[in-house]
Amino acid sequence: MAQRLLIIDDSLMLLRFAASVLSAQWPELEIVTAKRGAEGCARAQSQRPDLILLDHVLPDLPGEEVCRRLHQSAEASDVPVVMMTSAGSEAQGLEARHVNVVKTISKPFTPELLVATVRSLLDDEQARRVTPLVKLRERFQLPAVASPATAPVPLPAFATGKSIVFRGSTDTFSLRAALQTVSSHRLTGCLRVHPPKGRAVEIYAREGGVILATTRETLALRERAAALAKQVSPVLLESALQGQADTGCPFPILLGLSDAISPELVREWTERLGLLVFAQLWLQPPLEFEFEESALPEWAQRVPGPFIQASDWVLASRRSLDHTEIPPPAGGDFSGLPAYTRAGYEIVSKLPLSDYEHAFALRVNGETSLAALAESLGLRPVAAYALLFRFLALGVMEYWPAEAVVPRPADAVRISLPTSDLSPPIAPEDPTVVHPVSRL
Repeated sequence: MAQRLLIIDDSLMLLRFAASVLSAQWPELEIVTAKRGAEGCARAQSQRPDLILLDHVLPDLPGEEVCRRLHQSAEASDVPVVMMTSAGSEAQGLEARHVNVVKTISKPFTPELLVATVRSLLDDEQARRVTPLVKLRERFQLPAVASPATAPVPLPAFATGKSIVFRGSTDTFSLRAALQTVSSHRLTGCLRVHPPKGRAVEIYAREGGVILATTRETLALRERAAALAKQVSPVLLESALQGQADTGCPFPILLGLSDAISPELVREWTERLGLLVFAQLWLQPPLEFEFEESALPEWAQRVPGPFIQASDWVLASRRSLDHTEIPPPAGGDFSGLPAYTRAGYEIVSKLPLSDYEHAFALRVNGETSLAALAESLGLRPVAAYALLFRFLALGVMEYWPAEAVVPRPADAVRISLPTSDLSPPIAPEDPTVVHPVSRL
């Protein structure tokens, strides 16, 4: 007689993913699904499954209430339940509180882990050959999320003995200042940036170097994820995106854990999409941020070095913005003058510049307008301003409206660089202002 499995979860993609994986492994297995707790209880009584996979959080009933009702039901009291959870704290004590919960499995889970879990409960002979299951939550060691600051305090505002080392707002301190604080103090942990809407962007660092950036707000990533992962099953990709939404672990790392993509692609996609996520913060209104000093989650420890320094991360993230996304100068006036700050030349000399950035930096002298610079480079003014936009964030240059530069600002200095250092001939359009991921 064919065995029967009941899956209770409100995520349609998870239901499809689990059904696809398990049907491929056990063609004879009958799979019944339910999207609500009450519906799941009713189907458990009428269908009498051999095993139940139950989500801990459902729209109508808590998963633990469903467990209680199942145990009190004559038809389903002896059916083993595997609880699927999205947070480590949810899984604690479940098996002790509910006799029908025989295992817990943390989302996101790989196909291999799902198959091993089901096999250990449906096939006693096979179970003796299955290695002990390792819960993803224990492997990832996700840190507790601190609540946003209610009253920003000035940087660095170090608090000895506390996990939150500093917090602030971009009303007072820039994101660059926050990253430089992490770098200068060689901090390890997570910088969380809270936009006005949506979920935080998390930047993980080790000894001051940026490892990656991620967010649990994955809706904006779906289109680019589909463009990147064309060779990955849509069901598996959606499961990985849901995993990122649940845990913050970037979906390329989750795809790598299930061997869906190579380690090289894991690193490349994680860095590119992290820069894309962080880049959007430059376009946001004032932001709250905080740095929590803590051990890194296991998945962040998987990312090999060398890690990116603060200035390089700022520059790389601004490169991720298309010039159409960048707000133009006040009034759309491109006749203003870019000028170096006093420390600008020293900073720019240490940066790994692209050909266009190098050529732009060579021509800035505090007397030539942005429009004229654009013409000399064969660029449209908006593309030239995109180059300037990168240098503005680094404190390398300032942009002065045309009417404000006579007399020339005292804190802007003229820089003359040898033309022999000029990069190879410049193409008519600047490829660096087109988002790299969009070209894949």
